[in-house]
Amino acid sequence: MKKIIANTIVVGCIAIGLAACSDDTAGSDNSGSNAQNAQNTAVANNASQEICGVVCGGGEPLCSTETKTCVECTVDSHCGVAQPACDVADGECRECVADSHCFGDRPICDLLENECVTSCTANADCTTQNDDLPFCDGDSGRCLECRDAADCAGDRAICSPAGLCVECESDADCGPGEPFCRPDRGQCVDCTADEHCGAAACVDFDCAECVVDADCPTARPLCNPAERQCQTCLTNDDCGEETPYCDEGEGCFECVEDEHCAPGFECDNGACITE
Repeated sequence: MKKIIANTIVVGCIAIGLAACSDDTAGSDNSGSNAQNAQNTAVANNASQEICGVVCGGGEPLCSTETKTCVECTVDSHCGVAQPACDVADGECRECVADSHCFGDRPICDLLENECVTSCTANADCTTQNDDLPFCDGDSGRCLECRDAADCAGDRAICSPAGLCVECESDADCGPGEPFCRPDRGQCVDCTADEHCGAAACVDFDCAECVVDADCPTARPLCNPAERQCQTCLTNDDCGEETPYCDEGEGCFECVEDEHCAPGFECDNGACITE
């Protein structure tokens, strides 16, 4: 897996959230905040069918307008006390995404592991703590992956201002296969906006054929939310009586396997024929 950085800027007091308060007044305020968060989630879910193509739920109840995918969080207040920071870049709750989430004897956020760690005074402190971050910046007490480009190699040949090796800092650093740079990740991707995809949509930084049914042509009118591809059918329920079986979204057929045919017949190219 590539090591990439999320340059998410957060405010520490928001990161710990009202849930960290324990007096009666804070508890009362927290109830109001929880009610508001629940309302906000409901509003987000009402819109998620249009934006994400599905109604989000379960462990990923929110629709990210940036990636058009269902995520765990979009702001810190969606996260709990144990992992109070929302990594907006991938919509997951972390222990930290910036130093402002860290306190006490662990004041530094390890941007590779998204965990609060102790500050360093020498390189030896870093190799013990995380051997992927071998260099100590004495001024900040932060362990770095690189000090300059000489410490980086391969696809991640650029040393970012945060001291991590990345693929890119701008579109100019990316090639024709993945021509756009995600600055929050230092990663070259297929797209960062719908206009990069022509008639298609940019979904999770890849060009997809569709997000909702309205994106699809008449011949293939249904959008498969998992594949983000237009299909003739998604399930057998989309088919008629004479051709009741959906074959992997390619069309409705009389049969897709021999068991769908009467005794003495077999399924051949979607039709029941004599054996």
